[in-house]
Order: sequence, then C-alpha cells, then structure tokens
Amino acid sequence: MPAKFTIIIPTYNERHGVLLRSIDYYKHFNCNVFIADSSAREFDYEFPDNVIYRHLPGLSLGKKLFEVAKDTTTPYVCLSADDDYLLESSLQVGARFLDDNLDYVSVQGRHLGFDLIGNQ
Repeated sequence: MPAKFTIIIPTYNERHGVLLRSIDYYKHFNCNVFIADSSAREFDYEFPDNVIYRHLPGLSLGKKLFEVAKDTTTPYVCLSADDDYLLESSLQVGARFLDDNLDYVSVQGRHLGFDLIGNQ
C-alpha cells in the first residue's frame, strides 16, 4: 500500500545521535520520512528506504521545511521534532479522519511528555 503521509523532521547542530533513534523508530512505518538537516556537517549514514535525508547547511527552519515539503508526494504531511515520536496508528487515524471529513485541513492528537529530574 502506498504511503499516505510524510513525516518531516527538522534538525540542526549535528544532533545525529538523536536522529539515529528517530530513524530506527520510523524505519518500519508505512510512510515517508524527510530529514531536513541544517547542521554544518553532513550526516554520513545508510538510510532505510523510507527515509530521505537532505543536508541543507545554514538554512533557517522555514527555508529547510519549504525545501523538503515541496518534494513530498503524499496527501498528508506531519511535522515532528527530531526527539519526538509519533504513533503510526494515530497518524493513520488522523489520515482517515481527514479522508472522511473534507472540510477539515488538519488534525491534532494528544501529547505525552516527561522530564528527567536528576536521574529519576
């Protein structure tokens, strides 16, 4: 089944260790993942088939998002931080809602966060 959505992940400051976790998490999703990296140093890595890496050194957030968004081919796009993780089932629910409700242009789910205090 062709991918219904694309996840765009902007990153910078050579947060490549964080990206490794994200790539490992999203590599089995039925979606496209665009990484827009404005770090000075390119991330040298063999990316899975569903992950497209774009090295865009020095570009602002808006410009790098535009650069990757114009290459998306899926009906839906989701923006996610490089250290956030989306649930594939929730993305599918959102896509189905948008398919069934053509007068809506976006959906938002719930957010769960936590903070590490000391080593607790």
